[in-house]
Amino acid sequence: MGEDYWYGYKNQFIGKRIDYGVGSESYLQSENLLDFLTTKNEYDLTYLLNNEGVSIKAFLTQDNYWEFVKKYFINQNKDIRPFLNTQYNLSDVFIQKATEKNPCAYLYCICAMDGASFNKIFTKKIAPMKLQNIDSELDYIYPYTRNNTAIISGFFEIGLELFVNQLIDIIPKMGVEHIEVLCFTLLKTVNLYLFIGESEELIKLRETLKNTLQQSKKEPYKLNTIILRNLFIGSNFRNDVLEDRFNKMNKNHYGTWGHNIEANSYIAILLGKEGGLCSSEYTLGVEIRKIIIDYSTNKSSVLDLIFNCIKKYNFIYDNWFSYNNSKLIGEIIAKFDFDETQIKMFIRKLLNYSSVISLTTVLYTVCLKNRNLFRRITNIKMLMDSVNQVSKQLSYYDEHTDNNYILATMVSCFDIAASDKFLLIALNNSIYRPAFRKDDLVSYILPRCIYLAYQNDWFDESEIAILISDTYAMLNIMKDTTDQGGRWEYFKFILELCIPDSPLLEHIYDVESRNVFSDTATDPVTTVVSDVSITELDKYYNCKVEGIDYTKSDLWRTLISVETAVNNELPHLFETLKKSRFPEHHYSNLNKHFHIITSILLDDDNTKDQAVNFIIEQGGRNGIMNMIASFSLLGKDELARKYIRQLFALTKALVYPSKEYYLVNQYQENEMLKSINLVYTSIKNDWIMHEEKHEMIYLRNSNIKIIWNDTDRNYPFDEDWATNHPDSRAYKVDHSIILNGLLIEKFSLIYVDGFRALMPMPKMGTNIIPRKEYLISLLFNEQKNLHEYIRRCRLIVE
Repeated sequence: MGEDYWYGYKNQFIGKRIDYGVGSESYLQSENLLDFLTTKNEYDLTYLLNNEGVSIKAFLTQDNYWEFVKKYFINQNKDIRPFLNTQYNLSDVFIQKATEKNPCAYLYCICAMDGASFNKIFTKKIAPMKLQNIDSELDYIYPYTRNNTAIISGFFEIGLELFVNQLIDIIPKMGVEHIEVLCFTLLKTVNLYLFIGESEELIKLRETLKNTLQQSKKEPYKLNTIILRNLFIGSNFRNDVLEDRFNKMNKNHYGTWGHNIEANSYIAILLGKEGGLCSSEYTLGVEIRKIIIDYSTNKSSVLDLIFNCIKKYNFIYDNWFSYNNSKLIGEIIAKFDFDETQIKMFIRKLLNYSSVISLTTVLYTVCLKNRNLFRRITNIKMLMDSVNQVSKQLSYYDEHTDNNYILATMVSCFDIAASDKFLLIALNNSIYRPAFRKDDLVSYILPRCIYLAYQNDWFDESEIAILISDTYAMLNIMKDTTDQGGRWEYFKFILELCIPDSPLLEHIYDVESRNVFSDTATDPVTTVVSDVSITELDKYYNCKVEGIDYTKSDLWRTLISVETAVNNELPHLFETLKKSRFPEHHYSNLNKHFHIITSILLDDDNTKDQAVNFIIEQGGRNGIMNMIASFSLLGKDELARKYIRQLFALTKALVYPSKEYYLVNQYQENEMLKSINLVYTSIKNDWIMHEEKHEMIYLRNSNIKIIWNDTDRNYPFDEDWATNHPDSRAYKVDHSIILNGLLIEKFSLIYVDGFRALMPMPKMGTNIIPRKEYLISLLFNEQKNLHEYIRRCRLIVE
């Protein structure tokens, strides 16, 4: 939950250590959260910021202070600074550092809200700025970039939005470098409307730029200036520069094309290279921009033309530039003058093309740029449909959080209460989730739980199968939603151990299994511990004495008794455990023996209370796993089962994006597994057979049936074990397990010796009958007769 939570609320219940907490609450630093908060008036903001159940007051930082002030002014036309000063008691140092961290938002605010002179800021601050490596820097400008190039571009953004006439006045005074930054800014997607806007000041802006760019004294021009000059004037000026750039960026590498993607797209149009792009991923953005360039001649059909482009890429798109293209379409709808009925139909059709365009991004862009239009062309149902499309797709957890922030902002236009609910969903989603990088809860801890459960016979085979199925499903989610959280090698070892013939092995055939769960000594045991002095304990506690088998409980009892004799509070032991990051399993030599030490301390009434307090103080995500491993040594199987079930429930809640996703993707799978296991573990008396209908019905659940086909005597079964009988005829009968009318499992049995026995089939190329095949064959045979024929066939049961 972040450092504010750890420092502000640490206590005996959540643990006193903070080194395993994340550094800050990333979910509070989202730009989309700022957008949502700007929909609130000061009264509602006061409630939200001071509600500890919501806990979002820490959202305001030096990094986003001026951005929030700017966004709030744009959305509410109100200066929020006095309110923030009251809520946070902000110091001059805070404001100064905030200004250094986001100078562009600061300049916007003092110009728009405080009446600062745009011209004076240009003359005193912007014009004197030196620009070095400008060609490279313009390809790598991001929202967090704070170099001179980014500041100048941000300043020109202010001019294009608020002070077009003043910007027109200073354009002729600019040098080549400043002109280049202005042209780069004009080419950005957010300023697309400036190309074709018909207001008097926009026409004047374009004319001023044309005249300035045609002056030879301003040359030699740089890339973005050349692009804009050719777009405005319609010439082939310095096409050699454009050719070099196109050849450099037109590689089959999405990241390369994404550097200043607007410039790359316009170059393709100017050079007529739309058909020569290395990837179809680049083409859609180019095609849309080409349609806009010709806006004046095809205004009434622009949306239809864009839609025809989108249709070509449905389901054959990698989606790398989906966000860019979706934002581009959103800007076009928000800024251009289209018939609203036409917009609604266009949006409705986009619902079928989620593989190409994110409708959520389109609508959100319209919401931020033209809220009045947004209210007229959308409704709650449309917003939910767009978000439901996103929710069906796996993505990083922070993306789910941002999607809910976005939905909260859009829904606020119609229903404030519903909007606030989406805020809570967003916060919960990002708080209650796995770690983004190298999370081992599913990849290591759950497989270790299954190993211990299998080793100690805590669960029957059917429950083990469900635990394995759950882990497999969650690993598949983790590999797509986290960084290195979906490793398979430990799971494969468990799968091979518990279900060696599982079909899941086919899906991870290229994974090398790894066993790190067995408690065996890695070094030869050469030393018997009998007499240890208190001064030597630290070396033993840290497992630094060679020739010792540290996997033995008796060794640790001996070591602990040595310290207990001197000090029964065991300060050396507990300090060693702290330094070794108890209960984490990967920090020291001692870590793999934590559960042995824990079991000994909990088993002794003299140390139990202190051990419990220590365990709670340390916390850590391996804490539950350590307790389960301790229970295996203490013989507490009921507690072990309880902890494992609770840990799996906790993990599902963390991993699955939503309850709905779990119900659709895994709950039904588990229900089928439970039914299959019921069949394989049932006995003959659990069923009623209808021989004439070729079916058996499970008496405890009539929705479960076994059905089979009539014996086909035209296709005899021909394997030695089946035909080596007085009557050599053998026939295979295919059976199906049915749940609620759906096929969930198939198996085959073999009639041998003239229909005298219905035999299970051995594994291919062996004489070994899988245990579950044997169990199910008992439903169709008398046990004594079946065993007799297994012996005759020289088969054995697994």
